Amino acid sequence: MLLRSLLCAALCIQFSACSVFMAASGSDPFDPSVVTVGAQRADIEKELGKPISFYRKGAGDLAVYQVITGDKADYRRAAAYAVLDGLTLGLAEFATFPTEALQGDQNIFEIYYSPSGRVRSFKYYIRPAPAPNPSDIVEETLSSEPRDA
Repeated sequence: MLLRSLLCAALCIQFSACSVFMAASGSDPFDPSVVTVGAQRADIEKELGKPISFYRKGAGDLAVYQVITGDKADYRRAAAYAVLDGLTLGLAEFATFPTEALQGDQNIFEIYYSPSGRVRSFKYYIRPAPAPNPSDIVEETLSSEPRDA
């Protein structure tokens, strides 16, 4: 019985606080104008980071980059997640982590590089955040309620 309790406590501690850090960090701004035909791969990766997938082709490479934008750091939301984690011994992470993981717009770049590492062509598109920001929902709810004068 003691071993099960210790294992459960260890799992709860391991999974706790991920959403807290995600809510407190937000996303960094980036400059999509660095991606131009003829730009060097090193300059692209300095701005966009490493690709999430990479395919080597005979005439060059295809790299896919993802940059998350529009996710603002929110310390009130992070504090609320921390309290929920404490009250539920980390079980709240099963709800709060997926909520945080769905925040922010996905900026996707598909870049075709020549063998010399220069951009041949690229596609850029944005996938809007699949879930609304929890802070926005709370603010809308509070602002739509009638207030006593």
